[in-house]
Amino acid sequence: HQFERYIKMSKKIPADTLLSVSEVEEPGRLADLISSHLSLKVEQKQQMLEAISTTQRLELLTEILAKENEMLEV
Repeated sequence: HQFERYIKMSKKIPADTLLSVSEVEEPGRLADLISSHLSLKVEQKQQMLEAISTTQRLELLTEILAKENEMLEV
């Protein structure tokens, strides 16, 4: 849901990207696919790479998207 909000507010990512993302069933691949569409800072990219478990990557991605969405709402 965070990514959907991000797509709608940022207007940097084509809306059809949401369709391709919604079809991904594997959580790790989902995290990787979503993060590939974000303009992450080097530190954030490094954190994603260092996150070993899928759960860690998804939690980190959720935090990043929440912050991005907050900034876009301003």
